[in-house]
Amino acid sequence: MKIQIVYKKIDDIRYKFMTYNYPKNKFLIIFIIIHFISFTSNKIYSQSNSDSSVSWRSYSIFGDYSWNHYNSDFPGLPGIPNCCPKFEYATGSGYSFGGKMEFSLPYSLQIGLKASYNVLDGEYSVIETRTIKVNDILTDGKIEHKLSIKLSDFGLEPYIAYNPIGDLQLQLGGKLSLLLLAEFSQFEKITEPADRGVFVDTKQRTRNENSGTINGVKTSYGSLFAGVSYFFPLNKSRSMEIAPELIYLFNTTNLLEIYQWSISSFRLGLSLRYSIKEIGPIQAPVIPEYHRKEFIDTIIVESVEKGHLGYKAGLIKSTGDKQVTFEKTFITQMIWRTDTIFKYPKPDIDFSIMPDSLKLRTRYVTELFPLLPYIFFEFNSSILPDFYQQTVNIAEYSTDNIKPNPLELNKLILKIIASRLKQHPDATITLSGFIDPTTEKDTNELAYNRAVSVQNYLNQEWLINTERIKITSSTNQNLTYTQNESGFAENRRVEISSNDPFILAPVERKNYKENYDIEPSKIEIKYSINPTIKVNYVSIDFLQKNRVIFSKEIIENSFRFNIETKTFSTNLIPSANALIRLNIQFADGQVANKETNLKILADSIQSNIERMSLVLFNIRSAELSFDAKNSIKDFIQRIPRNSIIEIIGYTDKLGDYQENRKLSMQRAINTGKVISKLRPDLMITNINGIGPEEFPRGVGSYETPIERFLSRTVQIEVKDK
Repeated sequence: MKIQIVYKKIDDIRYKFMTYNYPKNKFLIIFIIIHFISFTSNKIYSQSNSDSSVSWRSYSIFGDYSWNHYNSDFPGLPGIPNCCPKFEYATGSGYSFGGKMEFSLPYSLQIGLKASYNVLDGEYSVIETRTIKVNDILTDGKIEHKLSIKLSDFGLEPYIAYNPIGDLQLQLGGKLSLLLLAEFSQFEKITEPADRGVFVDTKQRTRNENSGTINGVKTSYGSLFAGVSYFFPLNKSRSMEIAPELIYLFNTTNLLEIYQWSISSFRLGLSLRYSIKEIGPIQAPVIPEYHRKEFIDTIIVESVEKGHLGYKAGLIKSTGDKQVTFEKTFITQMIWRTDTIFKYPKPDIDFSIMPDSLKLRTRYVTELFPLLPYIFFEFNSSILPDFYQQTVNIAEYSTDNIKPNPLELNKLILKIIASRLKQHPDATITLSGFIDPTTEKDTNELAYNRAVSVQNYLNQEWLINTERIKITSSTNQNLTYTQNESGFAENRRVEISSNDPFILAPVERKNYKENYDIEPSKIEIKYSINPTIKVNYVSIDFLQKNRVIFSKEIIENSFRFNIETKTFSTNLIPSANALIRLNIQFADGQVANKETNLKILADSIQSNIERMSLVLFNIRSAELSFDAKNSIKDFIQRIPRNSIIEIIGYTDKLGDYQENRKLSMQRAINTGKVISKLRPDLMITNINGIGPEEFPRGVGSYETPIERFLSRTVQIEVKDK
């Protein structure tokens, strides 16, 4: 209360300054201040040089901590709803830092200019008694109105200083500020009773929560300040000094256009000063000035001789010139030289492909893609990887817009789960966090935090209520059998389960177009250049609609090679011609390109394919789980009678190759038994296990845990008879 009375008296004095009509052009004031200081300093040094008197100038850096006080008279910020009767006083803290320059004047006076960055944060807190509702009964309660302000500005502060005694310095000056930041946050809440009661209008314990930029705030304003410093020398010559300083600063203009609002602050800090003393004129010795002028010409000569390639400097021709004046001597050296660059002539390249067209076959596919209910984490980390945080517009999100690829779908598994939770409001999920006990510290904290990070993402990004997300953690789980980093990485995960089978059900894509065959199987590339020209690098690019669909570096020295068309066939766009570009870099740095067109002929067939992949097998296991059998049952129920079925089993590359081949075959056999038992009318024409010899559809490597789990699968493909 006493502090507020002191501030009230200070604000009464300040009000007289604030009502004075200052010039509106603040930048004109800055211009006048800077030129006044420049003119004054030049006069000082002119006088000191004429009578050999000692004068000085100094440069300082400073940093202050500030105690801020707001004096205002408004019920709320302009345009922002608030039920507070009045905001009058607020306090806060901040800091300032910057630099200043100072010039000495006669009679122990100095003139200076500061440039500073200032943080002027503060917080209002007003308590009032107001009617609230407690258990449908109106009663009196206490309401807290809290308004937090974040302000910062850049200021120019001209001042005059005086040393009354020794190193004690008094300062008086003004400040012209340019506002850089003006933001707020506010809320009103019921503080008594502390555990019950709501506002009559909102039926909540808080209201009027808001934040953002303050409207109607002035972009520039003026202030006055007074301060005191005491300088302590840091060396014998006193060229370096440090000074504690205390400054009081208060506004002379309002910060708001329509309400009274001003700021004052006490600042306590340190200033580090470097001084330069001038002691009359000194006659400098005459030192010759040396100048060098070069006139270099370059010619280019094309040559196929190996020894001539490169750069060759020409012979130097030099002359000198000397000029002597009353004050200085100038010596100029002039150099002439003609350099030569030897390079290969622009090469002629013959480039051709055979054949000049490809026949691409497409078909329509309906496919079930599995959801892998695991989220994998980095070593010793509980931060959700960027892999699972793909940017998706929640209003436009649909699995129909996702590329039909199991890896791409599982990048978006959290979006898919969140979308399904919104469709089924009674469904819940359980997040079970795990660690790798071999490489990570055996603690439940890391495992728990991994589950929490997934929960936070679903809550904050997709607004899923945390009451629908249960969290568990454990160091016990089905560990990998592979004792290397690939195996250890699979244990660092969060497992997802749900009480509703729909949440983790496979994703179905209906009737999407798929490239499934291409003719011929190879393209022959030929190119030839002058054999005397050395080639450093050759590459080939396949482009379609300005999109690179395939790129290959040619390591062989041969001018004739083949490219397998299946390496890029899945990325081709039917009926859109491709551009084949040959890129050659020569030994002398030259680059040449040659292009030719490749026709893409489309051949669509009317057959429909149904396909399903099951990521349902544990490591080293060929047993189908209860959920796997149910998924197969749902899938084959819609298959027409006498359809043809092919079953292919896969594994990852961990472990022994031959064992993986046997395991993939057993997975395919067990799947075939389940299908035959459920639908004996269906014809299974092919059951095969290829282990890790080929990647399953959509998997391009075995490098990541998610790709290895997606490889422990069986693919079921159904065709019309």
